[in-house]
Amino acid sequence: MWKTVKLGDVCTIKTGKKDVNEGNPTGAYPFFTCAKEHTFSDVYSFDCEAILIAGNGAVGQTTYYEGKFEAYQRTYVLTDFHSIHPKLLLFILQGKLMQHLSSMVLGNTIPYIKKGMLQNFEFPLPPLAEQQRIVAKLDAAFAEIDRAIETTTRSLTESIRLLHSSLELCIAKGGGETASITLGDETFLEIIDGDRGANYPKKSDFSAEGYCVFLNTKNVLRNGFNFDTCQFISDERDALLRKGKLQRHDVVLTTRGTIGNVGYYSESVPYENIRINSGMLVLRAKTQKLLPSFLFELLRSNSIKLQIEQQQKGAAQQHIPVKTLSKFATEIPLS
Repeated sequence: MWKTVKLGDVCTIKTGKKDVNEGNPTGAYPFFTCAKEHTFSDVYSFDCEAILIAGNGAVGQTTYYEGKFEAYQRTYVLTDFHSIHPKLLLFILQGKLMQHLSSMVLGNTIPYIKKGMLQNFEFPLPPLAEQQRIVAKLDAAFAEIDRAIETTTRSLTESIRLLHSSLELCIAKGGGETASITLGDETFLEIIDGDRGANYPKKSDFSAEGYCVFLNTKNVLRNGFNFDTCQFISDERDALLRKGKLQRHDVVLTTRGTIGNVGYYSESVPYENIRINSGMLVLRAKTQKLLPSFLFELLRSNSIKLQIEQQQKGAAQQHIPVKTLSKFATEIPLS
């Protein structure tokens, strides 16, 4: 018979003490904040086996780590495990914690976690020998899954590389009429700068419906941006914006943050009214000799990506200046 225990009965729960701005991206130790990916720190406050839980931001996200690390003041650090295998606890938290937390708030979002929410989290606990058997089986299963993901990712990466290489080879040896252009060539392209002359909405302006504003994101699909990550502003707020409204078959490129992500506003995107936000450009074909779908693939080609990597500016938040991007050279076939 498995007994039911509370999380506070099987480990010590505390928070980190550091502010986010105390991190250093080039530091020697992992710095666990409430973001999806940890940063680094020059110093460490913990040297142990631990489970870390984001207290706000990516609320409820759990991570296992053993060694020296630093933690943000809203990140919960679980240590000093007794009567429970830490990795089994990790699996339990990943499977059940969010359900437990969601039952304690109204609506669909959890703004932050209080310590008591964690301490009172209940779950069934098997005997230690049974825990070890479960963890061994789960470790083996997840190792197999990781190998499958690695193989699939490697194959996908190679396929994309071959696709872009083939695209460039077709341009070079297609035998038809071609043109050497820069992205700033106004004969072929219009570049609309999302950062110039815009009056961007604040967080309080977003609503459940209205005009769509696409935000820069890491959530990118094989065929470009996942436009389902859009947020909305009211019609009144939209009227104040002066730039960045998309037309069908526009190509969008991020120039700050996650630099080089490309989107194609095709007929399949469900939104009729959509704008870009800051840190983005709209590239709009001005002639039928340049197909927008080709432009979309061109911007994801190896030659353009290499130029982007070589020209990124800024130490704190890297970006590609529009003037720099406009000088990027490429060869295009003329349809």
